[in-house]
Amino acid sequence: MVGRLGSDLIIPGNGHFDTTGANIKRNNMQAVNLFSQELADESSDSHFKGNMDVERFKRLLEESDKKIPLSYLTITNNTGGGQPVSMENIIEVSGLSHDHDIPSF
Repeated sequence: MVGRLGSDLIIPGNGHFDTTGANIKRNNMQAVNLFSQELADESSDSHFKGNMDVERFKRLLEESDKKIPLSYLTITNNTGGGQPVSMENIIEVSGLSHDHDIPSF
């Protein structure tokens, strides 16, 4: 499945950098940014605002796991201002990905 390109494929991430999103789009795929809610909440005192929103990722997997060739986390979420990602979030996103036989990068 990974070698197949097309408009039906979705690449979820915690915030695709501009060039990453452009490359995904150029290959006729859809970059889906699953920012954590803390990133948008200026009053949040979370130390890990770069996390992927796990609940939204779960819903996307339930709806479209066959369209997802990989999941993508940037550890310091540059799109979100260089916000860090927690080890807990990395483990959870990776585990969900692997439960659906999806590689996690």
